[in-house]
Amino acid sequence: MRRNLKGYIITDFSFFGEIQFFIGFKFKESLKAILMNVKLILVFSYFLLFSACNYQKENESTVVVPEAPVSLVSLRVLDIIFTSTDNRASQFHDHIFFEGKKDLIFKNNQDTTKVFSFSLNYNQLLEFETELPNGNYDLNFEFEAENFSNFLPFRFDLSDISLTGTEKRIDIAPQTAYSLIKIDTSFLNVDMPPFIESNKFGKKELILHPSGDHYYLYIDTSNEEIRLNFKENIFDTELFETLVLESRDLYKKALTSLPTGPSSERFSKRIKGSLNPHIGFWEYLPAGYGLGNKWPLILYFHGLGDNGNGNSDLYRVLYTGPPNLISEDKWPITATASNAASTAGDAFVVLSMQNDSGCPTADKVNDFMRWAINEYDIDITRIYLSGYSCGGGGVWNYIGKYISDDLIAGAVPVAALMGEYIWNRLGCNIGMLPIWAFHGDNDNVTVRNANIPINGLNNCANECFQDIYSENCLAPVDARKTIFKGWGHNIWPITYKLDSRWGHDIYSWMLSHVNYDAKL
Repeated sequence: MRRNLKGYIITDFSFFGEIQFFIGFKFKESLKAILMNVKLILVFSYFLLFSACNYQKENESTVVVPEAPVSLVSLRVLDIIFTSTDNRASQFHDHIFFEGKKDLIFKNNQDTTKVFSFSLNYNQLLEFETELPNGNYDLNFEFEAENFSNFLPFRFDLSDISLTGTEKRIDIAPQTAYSLIKIDTSFLNVDMPPFIESNKFGKKELILHPSGDHYYLYIDTSNEEIRLNFKENIFDTELFETLVLESRDLYKKALTSLPTGPSSERFSKRIKGSLNPHIGFWEYLPAGYGLGNKWPLILYFHGLGDNGNGNSDLYRVLYTGPPNLISEDKWPITATASNAASTAGDAFVVLSMQNDSGCPTADKVNDFMRWAINEYDIDITRIYLSGYSCGGGGVWNYIGKYISDDLIAGAVPVAALMGEYIWNRLGCNIGMLPIWAFHGDNDNVTVRNANIPINGLNNCANECFQDIYSENCLAPVDARKTIFKGWGHNIWPITYKLDSRWGHDIYSWMLSHVNYDAKL
């Protein structure tokens, strides 16, 4: 039993041994099979990868991208650059334009049968884009303004433009050695367009730009002296300037340096020592001043209460007269509900000095006037004096001492002192100067200062009428007065604003008198 059991047991252990052997054998065989399968898989993957690479190479070698037979061509039109004659560091880019249609031509310089022409207006030229067969081309474009024989031609010439199937943008700029003359129209008389004259070109008119704001002319001056002629529209004066221009110079006559607009924008305070070493004053320059032509001058003198130091006190000058109107943009005088318009328009340089003490002396008036003549563009045949109250006394003072200088063309004293005194000294001799005196009949500064000299001058006229052959006859040129009934001293507003109740345009009256005998 025990043996059997032992045998059984032994037999059992043998069985397990066989199983262990079998399992060990099977495991080794499976591992070999797995390794074999992995090798096969690797070999197969390598084969697939090798085949794919070869396929890609074979496929790539057969793909051919054909070259484009045409190129897309566009243009960029550049401006001409000019150098300003006023400032050589300043450059001006001129936007060239033309009217009508012009031919833009591409010529193939390898195949002369290939010529491509495009008829374009200016806007089409700026937006030009087209396709052209590949090759090397020469580009030509030439234009001139239609109907203007004096507009010199501009050319675009470019050689060896290579088109290879890609987009091509071509920068073009006018080829020119011309100079450019520009002159604003703001103050030109339209009856006479500006023109130039030279020995080489003769006479050529400038061209009105389509914008209407300036005339222009391109000209090949070659350092030749030319004369620019124009006529301003205020006094119808014909003016000229002599120019010598180099290639690509820009000469610009800006007539709007003092533009139209509010009068206060052309009104400047000049403190004592800034321009005049002894006098502080207010300066008004009319629109268009600076053309080179000469302007009528009004010298205005304020009353006693507005005296000052010519510096911090200058604001007082603005209390009365033309300086008050100019500072409040009421100049030139236009029609309102109560005021009449002046036909003189914006025709005067107006200078208003500040007196320091008392009434202006004859010497102060004379010195300031002669200084102004040298400092400003003044027409010496049209110089007029006007003053209010004590300033009007300064006008009479000047007449009393300097009338024989024969330099002024007219005087307008307003509520003035000194009129009676000067008449008593000089009598009919002051009649050589046109005088229009204004006064209120209730003025505490006696109205005799207007009545006596003006009445006396008109009596001189009566005496001359009765004895026309008298060598001593001194009939006045123009002696008149306006007496405001019921008014006192403060008559400057109704006088200088041209109150329509009295109808006295003192500014056009001034211009009506020209002193052709004026001399410095």
